[in-house]
Amino acid sequence: MAFSYFIIINKFAGSGNAAKIWPHIESTLLEKNVAYKMVTSDYAGHVTEIAKERANQHRNDEIIIVIGGDGTLHEAINGLKQSSFEVPIAYIPAGSGNDFARGLGMSKDPQTALSQILAATKPKIIDVGRYVAQDSPTPHYFVNNVGIGFDAAIVAYTNHSPMKSKLNRLHLGSLSYLTSIFHVMSNQPGFKIDVVNGQQVAHMDNAFLVTLSNHPYFGGGVKILPTAKIDSGELELILIEKMTWLQFIHMYSLMLRGKHYSMPIVQHIVGKNIQLQIHSAEQGQVDGEELGKHAFNFDFDVIKYPFMIKL
Repeated sequence: MAFSYFIIINKFAGSGNAAKIWPHIESTLLEKNVAYKMVTSDYAGHVTEIAKERANQHRNDEIIIVIGGDGTLHEAINGLKQSSFEVPIAYIPAGSGNDFARGLGMSKDPQTALSQILAATKPKIIDVGRYVAQDSPTPHYFVNNVGIGFDAAIVAYTNHSPMKSKLNRLHLGSLSYLTSIFHVMSNQPGFKIDVVNGQQVAHMDNAFLVTLSNHPYFGGGVKILPTAKIDSGELELILIEKMTWLQFIHMYSLMLRGKHYSMPIVQHIVGKNIQLQIHSAEQGQVDGEELGKHAFNFDFDVIKYPFMIKL
């Protein structure tokens, strides 16, 4: 079957990187005589609206391609899940972090990623995380991770820092996260958290970092959960207690070797259904997008979704 492609470009992703790569992508599509239609998003949440509307038109031979960052893919998945029809999705990374591409094992080079998409004859079925807040029945979806505490505070600080756009223009987007670590380490307090994972119950009085992930990476390439897999049918959770700078440096050195699970300040949990409860107001993030600062009572699981890629 010859596929057609509906392409959504977030022209703001990666400080305009998505818009810059489009002429090269378009040139390849025209050269290969690929049928496509392209639209651009104009505001936050627009990708969700576009994806939902297109999916509702139910075109059997169409694939939706998203060009942007992980946040753009996040919006698209949430739009598609609001439709009654399951439309396969593909992704060309053009953001600052691009952790989803790392986690899936696809190329972060736009032209190579396009080749991997066009070469696919059937979708790869991957996991997508789902969470529901106790005070709202509406499910939300994520492709990377949900974080509370340290990583979320880094996201909030980074997103509001002028350094992010400057570093993105220099193709050093990952460094924008690293520059925020020093600020957050000095200001983020510990907090209490309760976790229920089936029959397993965990508690931490002085939690500092809480990350629940669909694959190993967060923060622009940091391998926070090295054992997580994007098609395992499970989510992985890491809880880390408030650290001194020396502990942080030691943990990071172990993290580079995938050995940080062994630290006494670390708890690692794997499950298909995980509940998190935090009563204090903390920063939260999902796929690099801010959830705000508040208490959390979330239930998590995974669903399967078709992703068009040939690896």
